[in-house]
Amino acid sequence: MQITKVGFTGTYPSGAIWQKIMMEADLMPEDDPRKCLYELKKQVEEFFYESNGSAKKQAAIIESSEYATNPTEEQLQLPDMISQINSCTEVKVLESYKLIARTNPEWNKAYLAKMIELTNK
Repeated sequence: MQITKVGFTGTYPSGAIWQKIMMEADLMPEDDPRKCLYELKKQVEEFFYESNGSAKKQAAIIESSEYATNPTEEQLQLPDMISQINSCTEVKVLESYKLIARTNPEWNKAYLAKMIELTNK
């Protein structure tokens, strides 16, 4: 079998919707198809995080020590997913975000912080 083309598609949450990002590459005879797939995967993931420029802002907001008690005006303008997580008032509702929160480190931090808050009430 001769593999001449490889492709990688990533599906990522973007607020209330999901977005698909796909890249393809034509292989040269000397290319290793598996290595090319790993490179495409890396490029798709990098594109998602770069095009979703809020990742650094989310991390800064979550890591802020005053976030939970004295949010600033800038901190109140959170991306959709973190806002949705933080709006939960019951553990059962928050648990519905568990799987999606694991797909993004910032969302997972928000999820864990909210879970601690709700279970310590």
